[in-house]
Amino acid sequence: MLKKLTLMFLLMTALLRIAVGAEKYAVLLTGQCSEIQKSYWIDTFLMWEMLTQEKGYDPDNVFVIFYDGDDWYNYEDTKDEWQRYMLYPRYQDQGYVETDRIVKYPATKTSISEVARVLQDDRKITEDDFLFVWTYDHGDGDIPTGVSTISLNQISPTTDDNIWITDIEFAEIFNPIPAKKKVYWMAQCASGGFGEDLTEGQNNVFFKPSCKIEESASIANDRNWNWDYIEGSELEWYNGKKYTHGEFNYHCYSSVTGHAPHEVSPFTYRDYYYLEYEDPNQSGVIIPSAYFANADGYKGYPVDQVVSMVESHEWADYHIRSDVSQISIPTDNDNIGYHTSLEYPTILLNECDDPDSYLFADAEGLSGVIGITQTLYVQPENELKLINSHTTLFEGRRVGLYLPLAKLSISNSIFEGFGFDKSLLKGDDSDILLLNTIYINDGFLDIANSALKRIGMPRVRYSTITTFGKVNTEDVYLSLLECNISVSDQSILDINSGTDFILRDGCNINGLGVSTVNINTEGFVSIDNSCVTDLLLNLNSGSNTIFSGISEINNTAIFVNEESELVIGENSELHIQQLSDLNFQAGSILRLHENSKIFVENGSHLVFDTGSIVELSEGAEIIVGTKAYLTANGTTFSYIDASGKWLGINGLSGSSIALNNVNITGAETGVKGTGNYKFNITNSTFTDCTNGINLVAMQPGYHYLMEYNTLTGIEDGRGISITSSDGIFIKNTVNYFNIGV
Repeated sequence: MLKKLTLMFLLMTALLRIAVGAEKYAVLLTGQCSEIQKSYWIDTFLMWEMLTQEKGYDPDNVFVIFYDGDDWYNYEDTKDEWQRYMLYPRYQDQGYVETDRIVKYPATKTSISEVARVLQDDRKITEDDFLFVWTYDHGDGDIPTGVSTISLNQISPTTDDNIWITDIEFAEIFNPIPAKKKVYWMAQCASGGFGEDLTEGQNNVFFKPSCKIEESASIANDRNWNWDYIEGSELEWYNGKKYTHGEFNYHCYSSVTGHAPHEVSPFTYRDYYYLEYEDPNQSGVIIPSAYFANADGYKGYPVDQVVSMVESHEWADYHIRSDVSQISIPTDNDNIGYHTSLEYPTILLNECDDPDSYLFADAEGLSGVIGITQTLYVQPENELKLINSHTTLFEGRRVGLYLPLAKLSISNSIFEGFGFDKSLLKGDDSDILLLNTIYINDGFLDIANSALKRIGMPRVRYSTITTFGKVNTEDVYLSLLECNISVSDQSILDINSGTDFILRDGCNINGLGVSTVNINTEGFVSIDNSCVTDLLLNLNSGSNTIFSGISEINNTAIFVNEESELVIGENSELHIQQLSDLNFQAGSILRLHENSKIFVENGSHLVFDTGSIVELSEGAEIIVGTKAYLTANGTTFSYIDASGKWLGINGLSGSSIALNNVNITGAETGVKGTGNYKFNITNSTFTDCTNGINLVAMQPGYHYLMEYNTLTGIEDGRGISITSSDGIFIKNTVNYFNIGV
């Protein structure tokens, strides 16, 4: 059984893979830059910085198309004034070196088309992923035709038709790119003319321009919502140098980050637009401070630790004060902006009681990069599905399946939180109110090819959990009471670092075919009055597993590997039955606490390989039942208490025992057998035992083997006692017993 299961496990491990979750991609396009138009580079770098440093975008997924293909500061004679907007040395602590660049392509039509090709053909962007597109440069619009353009790299050796790209051409490139959602921020003049082409027939697009087709966009001008001029409020200072931003870019950036782009400002404006001040037009009237963070929850939207595209628009639109007419009118055909942010393209709010909610709009489930920003209560007989997603449970939130038959399904996804504080556990029903958790009562949880990270699941009761494919956990607290856990055929459950997997009060964990559970480094499993059935269970290096109460393993193979521990709790019993195998490999440890017992029954095997260690406390006992087997080679059975004895190895009628080169200390009776089929004790030592070996009545026709053993007693009991049995007895040394042989 062990060889067959090991081969199947190796094949399954090679085939099964955890889903990586959805991705976020971005394209940043700026066509020009010059000494008098520095904001083109400044805001390009600022957007890259916002995405990669604050919004969780992989730098490899951010495609910067800029000017003629290089970071702007590399064109300057001196770089001193550009250190705020240089990749190096600003981010050298992240491994960037002086030759690294954020710019990947020059600003040409060819480059834009190539980026679209790379996204689709090389990166394999899917309908579960997210795409953010930001543009900034000169723009122009023709009102009679409705055609808008954005300027590209005019000084590079290109043909005239590569100097501008029209809204139609732009849409022909970007509309075919698949994505769960797309967000466009366009900062150039006349950008509003791009809206119709990018959104017509597109229900997954939020489009925000800086102005209408007939309008211009301006540089930030240090004017607040009341048109008061407040020096330095929209400028950025770094090492004595002043940096300017586009008005649209400045306020859009600030709305979603909660702060200004300032590093060091002589005016100390960083976390707010401006401090309170006296209205210059009304003596004694105080204008209150305005803080960037107010965008979260602005105009009555929920305060949920994230700024949606609608909140961002409302906030930025209120604070933009341009020197020219500049009106931003977004296009959002399917009202996705309310549930969309740059960091979490899909925001889940507690709308579970509405069957028409977007939470249930797609029968396949919710996909993409998801943030659960409010506590969700899944209603009876409803199912919340997450598929092909990377889902984050926000701090202080939980997902509750409180009522019968509610279900949560997680498929091909990563589901993670911000950590669960185990010190808050009280071990009673109040634990169900703890935050950063998934709570299930009389419900269902299905997990397929997914990962759970940094969440708690305390006191899950009367529920069914099923895993499919490869599932792993990391820093998860999972406590189950009277639950059924099923690992499907050809599936693997990995219990990884920081995970507590606790089964209590009648839980059953079972396989539905060739099913494997791996307890890996710093993984902890506790099985209390519960049952393990039809599994391959690997206790790997650095793991710890405890059986307590009266627990069973049925038709299960358990490998306790090097530097891992299996513990039997005080006054507890572990029953190994129905053709199960429990194998301790070199460097592994079995600990039996006070009055604990292992029963090997019904065709099962207990095997100790060379170099394995057994530590036993007072009253502990290993009992081998009918048609069961105990084999130990090169193993030490050590008594670890200061007084008393452990009871020893007891082979009941019909059992088989084979010990070679073992060391047994501190037992009441080292090994005893009655009516055994096999009783082989060879090359072994018995020390400080009251009785050494006691054998009564081998099965008819079967013979014992005792040779080359050394038994050293405590001036009490019998060294070797053999009754009504035939066998081979050679060169056994017996000392310091009341009766030798």
